Amino acid sequence: MPLTLELIETIAARPAIVWAELTDIASWSRWMPNLVRLEVIGDDAFAIGKRFRETRKMFGRDATEVFEVIAAQPPQSFALHVDGREGSSRRGDYHFSYRLEPVAVGTCLHLDARIEGMGWFFKRVGRLFAGGFRRALAADLAAFKRHVEARPPR
Repeated sequence: MPLTLELIETIAARPAIVWAELTDIASWSRWMPNLVRLEVIGDDAFAIGKRFRETRKMFGRDATEVFEVIAAQPPQSFALHVDGREGSSRRGDYHFSYRLEPVAVGTCLHLDARIEGMGWFFKRVGRLFAGGFRRALAADLAAFKRHVEARPPR
């Protein structure tokens, strides 16, 4: 059974600005908590097929995973996939879908995350992992909100 999480953050900026900041992978080091290193694979364009390698401090140790953009509809939505076999986790499939919804105060950023294929170990400790994973994603969204809202208006 997959682990699914849904998080929402409202950001006081237009969707086009939120999209530009969120898809500027090279800028993530300016706002993303616990980011150790980020390597863009190939050119810098954010589009389907784009890959990047992210190393973060997770649960007290460095963890590296390779992300791939699997869907992109600027400035409304995009999706990322991680094949855990290519990274530190050595297992599982991670899916992250981002949707930007215009609202009166700016943009409502929806993040849906799904993790599956983690095997027997995950079935035993999945609830413990889920809480830490949710907190890490929520911290990312809160840091991103602060980053965008601190920028001069455009």
